[in-house]
Amino acid sequence: MSGQVLEATDARSVDAELTRTSESTRRARRLDGLVVFTIAAACSVGSVAFQRGFLESWDENALASVARNLWFHGSIRECCNAFQAFPLDHSGYAKFGIGMSLVMAPLWGLDGSAGPSHALWLTLSGPLLLAGAAAAIARTGLVLGWRRSTVVISTLAFAFATMAAFYSATAFAEPGVTFGAAIALLGFATWNVRGSRSGPWLLGGGVALAALFRPDSFVLVGIMIPGVLLFARPGVLARTWSRWVPGVVTPLVVVAAWTLVYNFVRFGSAFDFGYRGPYDTRGFSTPLLHGVALQLVSPGKSFFLYSPILLAALPGLIWLWLKHRAVAAVIIGLCVARVCFYARWWTPTGGASWGPRFLLPLCALLAIPLGAAIDHVRDLAGARRLVATASFIVLGAISIAVQVLALSTNYKITEHAAADSGGIPAALVTKVVSERTHHLNWTWDGSPLRRALPLAQHEPSVLHWFGHGRWLTGTALLLTAAALAGIALAAALRADRRARV
Repeated sequence: MSGQVLEATDARSVDAELTRTSESTRRARRLDGLVVFTIAAACSVGSVAFQRGFLESWDENALASVARNLWFHGSIRECCNAFQAFPLDHSGYAKFGIGMSLVMAPLWGLDGSAGPSHALWLTLSGPLLLAGAAAAIARTGLVLGWRRSTVVISTLAFAFATMAAFYSATAFAEPGVTFGAAIALLGFATWNVRGSRSGPWLLGGGVALAALFRPDSFVLVGIMIPGVLLFARPGVLARTWSRWVPGVVTPLVVVAAWTLVYNFVRFGSAFDFGYRGPYDTRGFSTPLLHGVALQLVSPGKSFFLYSPILLAALPGLIWLWLKHRAVAAVIIGLCVARVCFYARWWTPTGGASWGPRFLLPLCALLAIPLGAAIDHVRDLAGARRLVATASFIVLGAISIAVQVLALSTNYKITEHAAADSGGIPAALVTKVVSERTHHLNWTWDGSPLRRALPLAQHEPSVLHWFGHGRWLTGTALLLTAAALAGIALAAALRADRRARV
């Protein structure tokens, strides 16, 4: 009889322990959800505070023009040349992917009278995409087992200490590619680390999403997919194909089919992506090493000048490799592929842009090894931890200052001045523009960052919420973003302390 009582007591104890474990797991998931949601909201509200509210480039104008026609007329054509975007280049159609136009289309419903100099609602597209990318980065950090406070810090660094801050205030396609790449990397990590069934869908969906914004993402983001084959046992993949093939393939097939049809309707050929106009006749003509140097080490356009904090991601790749080799390898592969691909393009940095615009997705990818570096440093002790922490603080402070400078300056003043041919004899235009561009790209004296310093000090602010008496709204937005970030960090630190107990 006593044996039966003991067995019953043991069974109740096991049930109670399972209940406590289950409740603890649910509580942890709720807390993770709170951290991710709050930090994404902080990034979104903060980027709204830095809205510029106008469109500066042909690319943005073309995408906004298509968005207008989509919303009001259900047409994929540019609208009536309203934004003077490539009026003769492609016979009324934008050469860009439909992604950003789809994001902006509903925003036309909020302000149907928008234009290049008045696009406050349209430029909400950037904060929305930044919030999505931030949420994906934060979730990836949780999947990789970081401290929750590390997740918050690294995500904030991505949003406010890299080029992502500036480009969230624009309507280029690259923020959308960055969002898609972040989703795809989350899917890869979820699949590789946890074997989750949602991983393949996130991976395939992220690649497809990025390709909607720029079709080259089928390759430049899609190389994650063969990366799965390198770090999984072929036999396991073969036996479980019905679990992962639909998730990876379905989004890609849908978007690939759309892209081919879109090309055919616009340009008469499914395999014509629109890059045959007068602006792109030079194609992939830049020598590889010259293009790589321009993107990474030039005094005027180096990626690391515009996102200094990501220098810390380079040693972070080592620590990420030691713990999650597959994730580290995929990030390295994606970064190398993107740098080398655009290094050969006739304008490796993306034309008149702050820093190398085409490398913007690297900000999201390198936020992961940056988080690995932060988490590793927090495990150090003594002088090594002190020196490493001080280095992070210095790089972070410089990075934030660079983003403030970028956001508060109209880049047309520095960038477009190089291509201004006014007053130059026709026979000398090519030579003079080439010399000016070389000076801008390859000398610190001519670099946009240096030239923007006096402009930021003496020119009126180009930030919508900090000009013309609206600074109270801008300040309120910044304080709200700071409060949300503080809530996320406090919740994360509390969870970290509980995890150590």
